[in-house]
Amino acid sequence: MSVKDDDEKSTSPNPAKMNIRPQAMNFPEALDEILAGAKVTKEDWEDEDIYGFMDNDQLMLHRNRKDHQWILSKGDIEGEDFFVIN
Repeated sequence: MSVKDDDEKSTSPNPAKMNIRPQAMNFPEALDEILAGAKVTKEDWEDEDIYGFMDNDQLMLHRNRKDHQWILSKGDIEGEDFFVIN
């Protein structure tokens, strides 16, 4: 087995990009992320343009290009399909 010279370039193909979702969180975990400054969405919402975040110590929901106070539903509180988004 020989060691490649620093000048040699790899000829292997680039691996295909994988679309891997992070592990889903439940609502208390998602709330911890929101309190730390993250935006979270829910797989059930099927749209990453809908997300929860904090603004002026209020839990907010961004939807339809507007921010609204997030009124939690039972589905939100019991949800286990939250993800942090950028």
